[in-house]
Amino acid sequence: MSEKDIPKGLIFVALIFIIRGIYWAYTFSEYFEPPWEFGDVVVLLFILVFSGFYIIPAIGIYRGRRYGYYLALFMLCIEIPLLLLLFSIYTIGIILAGLILALLFYLILQNRSYFKEFDRTDRYVILGMVFSIFVLLLSYGYLLTLPTPEEYYKMISKEAKEKGDWSICDKLRDGVFWVKGWESLAGYRSECIKDFAIYKSDPEMCKNVPIRDDRNRCYLY
Repeated sequence: MSEKDIPKGLIFVALIFIIRGIYWAYTFSEYFEPPWEFGDVVVLLFILVFSGFYIIPAIGIYRGRRYGYYLALFMLCIEIPLLLLLFSIYTIGIILAGLILALLFYLILQNRSYFKEFDRTDRYVILGMVFSIFVLLLSYGYLLTLPTPEEYYKMISKEAKEKGDWSICDKLRDGVFWVKGWESLAGYRSECIKDFAIYKSDPEMCKNVPIRDDRNRCYLY
């Protein structure tokens, strides 16, 4: 059966999985706040791996691969306990989500004949997904060891004072990957320069403080 013969029900399932993958990518990018060195790379990896648990099954479903069939059912099974945990909080929403989940199960199982026989490609993809789980856990474990933005600001401020170089505060600039909390880093950079100027008792240095309120407080000291 060719790709153009994909059942409409499975097209719907694949679209739902793609939407879920994008949703989780957005959700995690809003949740984590890692602007320190390499933190953004780890979070990006974490987001790609987790959203891949939905995107890859969607690709497999579209191509009629058996790995798409198994991974899709696996991800739907994982959703069940999550729905049960949230049932008492979002009762109506969970009921609707449960109905959609049941529909997805039905559409996948009803069209299981569309999927090709399990072969080496399916085996490699599934093994790759299992490996990605370990990567996911390692990434999350590393994230737990990272300092909070405020802790990182204090570390950089201390380093700038010890080395006598206020440009070290530039480490608190925004990174290349926009996530929630990075807006506040510009404020931390301003605080860092203010701290340095006060530490050096140098009013001229206050001119380099980018945020006006911090700059005014700097002159007061």
